[in-house]
Formats: sequence, C-alpha cells, structure tokens
Amino acid sequence: MVTVIGSGLESHIARQSRKQAMGWTADAEHEAAELVAQAAEQAETLHGGVEAQARERVQTLRRRLVARAQLEVREALLRAQAEVVDRVWRAAEERLAALDAASLPPQRLARLRELVGEAAMQLGGGDLALELNERDAALLTPEELAAWEASWQERLPGVRLRLAPRVLPIVGGVVVRAGGGHVLVDNSYEQRLAMAREALREPVMGILAQAPDGGEG
Repeated sequence: MVTVIGSGLESHIARQSRKQAMGWTADAEHEAAELVAQAAEQAETLHGGVEAQARERVQTLRRRLVARAQLEVREALLRAQAEVVDRVWRAAEERLAALDAASLPPQRLARLRELVGEAAMQLGGGDLALELNERDAALLTPEELAAWEASWQERLPGVRLRLAPRVLPIVGGVVVRAGGGHVLVDNSYEQRLAMAREALREPVMGILAQAPDGGEG
C-alpha cells in the first residue's frame, strides 16, 4: 500500500510560500534598516541642535557674568575714588579749622571783614545780619562793625551791619542775611569748601581714574 505524502502542487505552494516569506523578511529588514538610519540621522541632528543651544546658553551666561563683573569692578572703583576724595576734603576741613584756631584775633578779623564785604556786595548793602560761630562773634564788637560800615559807604551807601542772635556751629566764616533773613550769602568755611569740591569734582575724579591703583595709598 502506497502512502501519499503530498502532491507536486503542495510542494510548489510550499516553495512559493517560503519564497514570498523570504521576500517579506528581506523587505522588512530593508525597511527596518532605513528606519534605523533615519532615526540615527534625526538623533544626530537633534543632538547637534541641543549641543548648539547649550553652547549658546553657556556663551550668553558667560557674557552676562563678565558684564556683571565689569560693572561691579567699575562701581567698586568709583566707591574707592569717592572715599579717597572724602578723606581729602575731610583733611582739608580739619586743616583749615586748625589754622583758623591758631590764628591771632587780628588775622581772623581781617578774614571776616573780607568775607562780610564780599557778601554785602552780592546782597547790594542795606540792613545785614551776620551769623558766626561763638568764637568769631566775640570779636565783632559794635565799634568794629561801625568801622566797617564807615569804610564801605562809598560803594555801599547806607549799609548797616549787626550781629544776629543765633550762633552757628560752623568752623569759621560768616553767613550774611538780608531782606529780613529771606536772602543770604553763605560764606562759611564749610560752604566755600563744598563749592570748591563741586568745582573740582570732575578734574579730581579724572586724575584718580588715571592712577594705576585707583587713587589708593
């Protein structure tokens, strides 16, 4: 008895099926390879973009830090220069006070006469009240003021000088008031130093800016 395992048609179908399956496998492998290549390319592009963005962020941060550091250095230099100027002017005020305190009464009177006369010219004469510190106020007797008035009549007719009751806490000099006290000329040493400081601010800061150590020392 003969046992039939399969017909030629079945073999043909089997071969065709294997061939088709192999073709599908090859196509699938090719498509998979293409997908992998595309994914790798996209990943590389994405990675490059991320790296570029990261580098740009780092550069931006670095520029900001450098700019901030430069600003802080400039501010620190300006503060140092201002401190130097403050020390110089404080020393000048202390020196001036010491010189004035060491001056004899005739010398102090001569300086006061000059300062009062300058203020009287600016105010145009009239009834003038003089405000001084306690030490200088004691020097201006009625006789002294009368002598000043007499010597100024030619250029300031009718000028009248009197001591104000208020004593000022100033190093020296005088504040002269006119018009019932509403108009004044501040010829105190402190005010004259302040005016000199303001006038010399830019030249002094320019000199300090050129110093290698910022003016310290």
